[in-house]
Amino acid sequence: MHTSDLSKHLAANSCTAWKPTVQVPSNHYNSDYYGWHRWVNYYWQLKTALETNQQSLLEIGIGGSILADALRRFGISVVTADIDPELNPDVVSSVTALPFGNAKFDTVVCCEVLEHMPYPHALYALKELRRVARQNVLISVPHVGPTFAISLAVHLLPVREFRIRFPHPKKLRTGGEHFWECGRPGFPLRRFRKDLLKAGFGLISEKRPPTSCWHAVFWLSVE
Repeated sequence: MHTSDLSKHLAANSCTAWKPTVQVPSNHYNSDYYGWHRWVNYYWQLKTALETNQQSLLEIGIGGSILADALRRFGISVVTADIDPELNPDVVSSVTALPFGNAKFDTVVCCEVLEHMPYPHALYALKELRRVARQNVLISVPHVGPTFAISLAVHLLPVREFRIRFPHPKKLRTGGEHFWECGRPGFPLRRFRKDLLKAGFGLISEKRPPTSCWHAVFWLSVE
């Protein structure tokens, strides 16, 4: 039924020509891919999932399966979904058409995925994430722009970071992997935050991981 809803939604937004496709080969996820900022993001994803004591979790866009493998070591039941069969996900599927029943998983994780599709498709994907989640959804998206940051590290205390961020001066070049990024001209982060609330989520927390200035991480409740 949601396929029909998707057709109506995308027809109204004039982007039915786009189809989900694999953008990078499986060997893209090599040692060069795992820079410092990615490990910081993995830390926050893992920390958030463990603190909320989730028992079942769906991860969409598995990359090198770093998060799924770590969560399984802590006894969490994880199902992975990705459009690339070469990454060996449990389910080959687009986030815009998830083959799961309503409220199937305690938590759904979708990090660095939504920007790889036109924004109207991403908005529909938010509805799919909410549909299959029972309690929470974790989303991260790019938040770009020149940033000045100072970090304060004190023994036994969390790292504190003070940032000044400036709007990105250039529009996103078309034809790349990303269709949109928060912080670009005409696309402030508050726009995405507002659309999360419109999709029916409750905002539990919004983080900018310390020492990683290029992503915004949203921990959401399913209301």
